This record gives sequence, structure tokens and C-alpha cells, in this order.
Amino acid sequence: MTCDRLPPLWKPVFETWNDRPSPSHTHPHQLASLRRPRKSCAVGGSRVFERHAAPARQLGWCIHIPFHGRVRRRRSLGPQAFEGLSKADFAQASRQQPRSPWKVRYFLDTEFTSFEACQLISVAVVSEVGHEFYAERSDFERSLCSDFVHREVLPQLNLIPDRSMPLEQVHAELRAWFAAVPLKPRPVLCYDFEGDFTLIGHLLPEGWRAENVSSKLDQARLTEYVSEHGHAHHALYDARANAYAFR
Repeated sequence: MTCDRLPPLWKPVFETWNDRPSPSHTHPHQLASLRRPRKSCAVGGSRVFERHAAPARQLGWCIHIPFHGRVRRRRSLGPQAFEGLSKADFAQASRQQPRSPWKVRYFLDTEFTSFEACQLISVAVVSEVGHEFYAERSDFERSLCSDFVHREVLPQLNLIPDRSMPLEQVHAELRAWFAAVPLKPRPVLCYDFEGDFTLIGHLLPEGWRAENVSSKLDQARLTEYVSEHGHAHHALYDARANAYAFR
């Protein structure tokens, strides 16, 4: 059996298990292909070529497609913070794929004391592929909060347990979370209010981009998300709503 019976795309990564060349005569880049057969294959995180792989497995071929994309896993520095959320919400988020193969959008939302005396209260970042970060500041000055914040924002604090911390720790954890995100595909921090970016933008590492997406949010979808999930003016839920409503 030779490689000629398979599509040209597969030739560089297919070898018969019994007739494979010895390592001494194999180019180093081909050594990764000489592995035991796998149950499935992936190209750039997709299974679109599975229909070609199945016949090849039946012929006894060793199938391995080098994976050069990102592993789609939820990344959070505080996983225990999300115990109160439904598994259905997490499952739906983890199934999502980025809208573009070249970049992944991360939606930012913050709550703060007031427009006149702006101190951070809470911050959330939600990506379109399911990564999430959330933290609340424990040392903000409540006397600076507006009546609206007293009425709508403060009663929702500690809704996510164990995520309250001093501002210095909020910055440290969020900076580390940003730094752990791969730079390929390009990460883009998306916000719908300039004040959000002013509070957080200085924490972005090199390689990130930022974009104001206020004009790209579908207001009908925003209303739909809030109607279904509630918790308007909670940073984490607002960031999820923006991720859902982005067009």
C-alpha cells in the first residue's frame, strides 16, 4: 500500500505502520507522524477532514495531523468563582468558536463608583470561546458611589463567591490572566464604553489589541440575554451579554 491512494493533503503525514521508514532515515519533522493511530484527527482545531481519515484508518494507516492551533479550554485564575453558574451556560460557551480564524475577541465590562469619582468596583472579561475572568474590588470607597450604583450594583456584589480582593490583587490576577492568553490567534479586548478601557487598558500585555464595539452590539440580543439571565449591571453578566450580542 502506498500514499498514492490518498488525497495529496495527507501524504506528508501518512505512513503505513509496518512499512514506515526507520528513524535514522526520517526527517525530524516526519517523526511526529510515526505515532499510534488516533481515534480522530484535527486540522487547525477542525474535524472537517474526518471523512478522509475514516477510510484511511480502515486500510491500517497511521493517522496523525500535527495540531498547530490553540487548545480550546476554559482559562480562569478563579475556577471556584463560577460554582454557582449552570453547567448549561458553561457547555454553551465552550462549544463556541471564534468568529474569525485570525483573532479572538475578549469582551470587557466593569462597574465603578460614579462618573464623577471613578473607582473600579468589579471587572469581567469573557471571550467568544468561553474563557472568563471576574474579580471584585474590596477596598473601593463606598462614599463615592452614586445613587444608581447603590441601588443597582452594590446589592449584586459577592454573587460570585470568593472573588473579592484588594485592587492590587485584582490588577495582579488580571495581568497574569491576560499574559496567559496565546497571541495567536490575535487577542482583541472589546469594550462598549471608553471608561471601561481607561480603568483596565494599562494591564494589557504587548501583542493585544483593543476595539470599541459599541456600534456592533445588537440591542435586541442584549435585551434578550438580560431578559433570560437577569443580573443587569453585574460586570460578569454584562460581559457575557456583550459577547452574545456582538454582530
